[in-house]
Amino acid sequence: MILKTGDIVFIEARLAEVYYTAGLLPAREVPLPRDVDITAVEAVTRCGGPLVNGGINSSNLSGQIVSRGLGHPSPSLLSVLRHTPDGRQVNIRVDLHRALQDPSENLLIQAGDVLILQETPGEATARFFTNAITLNFFADLFTTGSSSGSGNALLPGS
Repeated sequence: MILKTGDIVFIEARLAEVYYTAGLLPAREVPLPRDVDITAVEAVTRCGGPLVNGGINSSNLSGQIVSRGLGHPSPSLLSVLRHTPDGRQVNIRVDLHRALQDPSENLLIQAGDVLILQETPGEATARFFTNAITLNFFADLFTTGSSSGSGNALLPGS
């Protein structure tokens, strides 16, 4: 098609294609790029979610980069809620740790998907014990070589 002077071209507006985030991800409506496919791992990083960082939010105001305690595993259970053409909804589970290592596990995100990040039961248990138990160890290694340790536990409800 060749345009000539005075021709009018009308391009119909297209609705923005978005995906939604919830759970341990910041609740957002995130636009999908028009000409690039994004994967589950990329979608988590685009919304500012925690990925291989011990679950620390990227908008950290405390200045603490590494949390103290027994360890903080990163949340890895991503549920992608997707509507099918016949009106049903399916829940696709993505293990983010496996998706980082195996591209076939890294699901492509589609318009209208809802991404919900959760902890696995093991990750939730580790976080609970990290927040509930505090251990302190004191040592005087340079003068006498002796050391002492103390521990305390904060139990829920106390």
